[in-house]
Amino acid sequence: MSSSQHATSVCSVAAVQMTSGTDTDANLRAAAEALARAAEGGAELAVLPENFAGYGVDYRALGERYGELCGWLMEQARSLGLWVIGGSIPALTRPGGEPVPAPLAGNIFEVLVKPGQRVEEGERVLVLEAMKMETDVAAPRAGTVAEVRVKPGDAVAVGDVLLTIGG
Repeated sequence: MSSSQHATSVCSVAAVQMTSGTDTDANLRAAAEALARAAEGGAELAVLPENFAGYGVDYRALGERYGELCGWLMEQARSLGLWVIGGSIPALTRPGGEPVPAPLAGNIFEVLVKPGQRVEEGERVLVLEAMKMETDVAAPRAGTVAEVRVKPGDAVAVGDVLLTIGG
């Protein structure tokens, strides 16, 4: 292929429009019907709207169903033979862990935890040194340290992710 020729391919996309309410199961039934229509119409990719599983609901309760909703999306994609983008689904924790950001710029003085270690909310996880003063950084919630991204002596800026804490 010469540099003036371009390989192209075409993909049929369906943008699903729906109005979600507070009944999650009814919303999923409506979304399933819309996805089935998209597949019947020849779509290879279907995009569900934001909050397709619920709007005006208790998002914390919906977040407790995160695994179920992800499984539902995968089953829809598998059974209909199309790619599905699921708008958004609330989660109680980030799948890769909740980041613990640096509260201020400085240098890492001491790391008090390691990956796999269980921590409690408020527990000291590392010590940051700035302007010749030490500042404790505490776990924002209980969980297991998923990743430590810094080591003693590292310089960090405000907001840099120091470590992540998972479920």
